[in-house]
Amino acid sequence: MSSQPNPAVAAQPDAQQSPFHDPAEPILRAEPSIDDDSKANLWDTFHSKSADELVQHLHSLAIPNETKTKLWQAKQAMAPAPPAPGPVEKVASAIQKLSQMDPVTLDVAEKHPTLAKMFGDAAVKPPEAPKAAKEPQGASKSAGKGTAAQTKTPLVQPPRIDGLPHLPPIADDHYRVLASDSSLHDIPKENIEKARAIDPRMHILNP
Repeated sequence: MSSQPNPAVAAQPDAQQSPFHDPAEPILRAEPSIDDDSKANLWDTFHSKSADELVQHLHSLAIPNETKTKLWQAKQAMAPAPPAPGPVEKVASAIQKLSQMDPVTLDVAEKHPTLAKMFGDAAVKPPEAPKAAKEPQGASKSAGKGTAAQTKTPLVQPPRIDGLPHLPPIADDHYRVLASDSSLHDIPKENIEKARAIDPRMHILNP
């Protein structure tokens, strides 16, 4: 402990705070049931053992379980994050998964090397971002020469002279219907026949 602050002093409530972050110090300082010498020994143990070794050491101590848990969690938080697997580790993992396949599946993979290569590539390469859906082939050619319906560009209209708002755009897969009582309704296409049965005199404005 020659290179660390004196743990007995660190455990005192009025001790000067260490210049580095010490997760064990505030936990030990806040525990009144442990004397200073025991705090010093426990502080030294905290910083000299791994999380698993610390658990074994704490198990035999007559200190509150809450304090044991706090010390163990603080020790776990100090452990560095494991490095991300590199290409070699990913290939080794793919080979291990292949070896764990059932014989029938493994035999199919061996007879079809392209599938095995796809499996290996999937294990090594990062997942690709989803691509935008392609427009069906020939759709733009058969639909006409760049109509407003194709581009979905909203129509800019001047204000109405009566001050009332314009009707909202018609949603996709909907019909705008003028009912026999002169009311307007936007009805989903799958419900249009039901609406016609209710009002046979209705008129579809966007057939």
